[in-house]
Amino acid sequence: ILDSPLFLNTKDDLKEYFDGKKSYHQTDFYKQQRMSRNILMKAGKPLGGKWTYDTENRKKYPKNKKAPSIHFPENNQYYEEARKYTEKNFGENYGNLTSYQLYPITFQEAEKWFDQFMELRFSDFGVYEDSIVEREHFLHHSVISPLLNIGLLSPENVLKEAIDYAEEYKIPVNSLEGFVRQILGWREFVRGIYLYEGTFQRNKNYWKHHNPLPTSFYTGKTEIKPIDSTISKVLQTGYAHHIERLMIFANFMNLLKLNPDDVYQWFMEMFIDSYDWVMVPNVYGMSSFSDGGKMSTNRTSAEAIILKK
Repeated sequence: ILDSPLFLNTKDDLKEYFDGKKSYHQTDFYKQQRMSRNILMKAGKPLGGKWTYDTENRKKYPKNKKAPSIHFPENNQYYEEARKYTEKNFGENYGNLTSYQLYPITFQEAEKWFDQFMELRFSDFGVYEDSIVEREHFLHHSVISPLLNIGLLSPENVLKEAIDYAEEYKIPVNSLEGFVRQILGWREFVRGIYLYEGTFQRNKNYWKHHNPLPTSFYTGKTEIKPIDSTISKVLQTGYAHHIERLMIFANFMNLLKLNPDDVYQWFMEMFIDSYDWVMVPNVYGMSSFSDGGKMSTNRTSAEAIILKK
């Protein structure tokens, strides 16, 4: 495995935290990254006095609040060519192809996409990052994971631009920290887990769940409203934000005692940002606890009242 500009840490960098450990904690890794890189630090202490503002970032989206509009890239010949090819050769595959281009496919489009996030959605990202709204696809999320994963954006530039923008335009610290944590904390942590424990994780089934994944997860016809409405969004965009993935999909899949291998395959097939290094730790570790607790202290499993909130 070679080092890559798609990540902030080299293999040698990761050794400082991961070597010699039997279990791993994202918060400890995140603090180490902040200190070693002097990111969101002031006089050796975290900016604003707290390492994380996660507890402040869980507000319900107001019913009378209108989500920011999304300006999609303009269609070009490459998208049209790819769309026609896909319709001809993979017309029976799951998902819907739009007549308009959903995601950037050039460096210039990717930069505009990220700039749009900073200008229109960054300020309220923190407070509403855990919100779920039935008919809203992106809310205040940046939706740059597919662009980072394919190399149209680099995490180093993204962090620098976000921090500079936040300082100039007085972005609330909970939004800035929450965004930085997704890139510097979770993304880098998950990649480290994959390199150190990925093989172990994908061969474990701690809860001995063996039920096959129903085909209704591919069609959005489970007859469970929050599940079906979120699957519908995924079929349209190939995307759902992290709370939808954890508290709706992973939660329900755990309650159904689905085989984690089937769950992994579903996430790999359905999401635009799916790569092996992302999905192995997130499915076998973070969401299902199938690895027995290498990176998480519990599994995502909750009663209906949690989803209702």
